Amino acid sequence: MEAVPRPGKRGSLLTAGASARGALRICRTARRNLFRRPTPCAAWVGFVDRRAAAKSVTSIVVSIFVLVLLSVPIGILPPLGGLANPGGGIWGVADQAEHPARLELSFPELRGTVTVQRDTLGIPHVFATNLHDVFSAQGFVTAQDRLFQMDMLRRVAKGELAEAFGPTAGGTDLVETDAFMRTIGLADLARRFWGGADPTSDESVAITAYAEGVNAYLRHAGVAGLPLEFKLLDYRPRPWAPEDSLSIGLFMAWSLSGTFEDAELALLADGLGAAESVLAAWVRMKSLAFGLEVRRVYLKRGKNPRKDVTEVQIPLSR
Repeated sequence: MEAVPRPGKRGSLLTAGASARGALRICRTARRNLFRRPTPCAAWVGFVDRRAAAKSVTSIVVSIFVLVLLSVPIGILPPLGGLANPGGGIWGVADQAEHPARLELSFPELRGTVTVQRDTLGIPHVFATNLHDVFSAQGFVTAQDRLFQMDMLRRVAKGELAEAFGPTAGGTDLVETDAFMRTIGLADLARRFWGGADPTSDESVAITAYAEGVNAYLRHAGVAGLPLEFKLLDYRPRPWAPEDSLSIGLFMAWSLSGTFEDAELALLADGLGAAESVLAAWVRMKSLAFGLEVRRVYLKRGKNPRKDVTEVQIPLSR
């Protein structure tokens, strides 16, 4: 067997020297690369990386800004994000523009089958098996057609306009208007009426069934089905109560017959005394309100309209 020659001392030194020189060459190359200016390709790659990072940060900041902008009201405008929401924004208004020609109502308060048939003019015709369901269906279809008007009448009667529109609207002080209506006290009067009513009477049953129908529509419509006015004002109507119907009825009666002329005439009588002066002042007040210049009023005292008269002078100074 032939022996393999082992390297001598000189060979070992040469091998170690070569290894040291290789390591030194690697260190020098690494140092040169460390302090060498990057090549154009490497510089472009670094610029692209920094640009991509800046774009990412900018996109995040802009997205947060847009989300905040769409979530807060701007002046009189509601949050625009809610209006643009495809699930409950203005896009849902188109679905409610036309009601179905035939609708079978079904909600827990009904006692029988109720059908609402709309004619070519959109007028609803209610078919039910009992009066309770008739009034419930009436509340449903009225809310379906006039929900915003109903809510506004309720707010006027109860003095709650500033809650929806703010302290002023169109130059009108709504806080003062609400305070005036609360002073009149129609809402309190409606609550007293309803609190003392017999719940088994036909009137109470009808008013309760009507409120149930309105609330059934509110549940049916949800947020997406509310009229456009609620979306623009960014609020939801409260559930309907029997007192709300009574408040609106009292408001209609008061607005058609209510007047402060008796109080005004009483104050004038206290200050002027004579009935002729009271009438003259009242006519002057009305004439100035309509822009007319009525200088005198003739009060008939006898049968002859030309002779039996008393002239009452009306001062035109305001």
